[in-house]
Amino acid sequence: MINKIKENLLRIVLTVMVAISFYLSYLIWMSPVTRDTLLRAESEFEVIEEVSQEINAEEVFLPIKVRYKETDENQETQNESLLKQMQTILSNKKYGETKWKTYFNEVDYFKAIEFENGLELTYGMIFPLAEYIDLFNLNLTLSEEEQVQIYFTKIQLDIKRNVIRFINDEDWTVLSVTPEKKSHKCSKF
Repeated sequence: MINKIKENLLRIVLTVMVAISFYLSYLIWMSPVTRDTLLRAESEFEVIEEVSQEINAEEVFLPIKVRYKETDENQETQNESLLKQMQTILSNKKYGETKWKTYFNEVDYFKAIEFENGLELTYGMIFPLAEYIDLFNLNLTLSEEEQVQIYFTKIQLDIKRNVIRFINDEDWTVLSVTPEKKSHKCSKF
């Protein structure tokens, strides 16, 4: 009888010891991983929050690339300082007459946006022209209909024809704008 009590007591003690072993193993192996991950996640969130506060709207809506074309030669760049400089040039121009047109066939559309000498700024998304005008303080006047309906994905500066085009590749819409002064050099456009 005493042996049976000893065996039962030994089984209970061994079961408790195994349970405590599992519990302590859990604390040793799982707890530091969870804490480290949480601490890392909190610090990454703080860094992201700080960086997002430093970026202003003008930097977010810069073009993703600029293409320079002269006759049959093309050059592209994604240089951020050049993109900012191009945006500053566009913001400082005074604009005159506007002409808005939607094309219904591919041949006419591509003929309308073809240029020999100039720059093409490509944006990463479709952008409402009215919002762009407000954001960058462009000296450009649009009708109410144009403010609501015109979106663009590219801006072309056609030096040869002295025209700036706001182009929407999705619906083949082009808004042509004439700057007040004609320039013969790309850096002055």
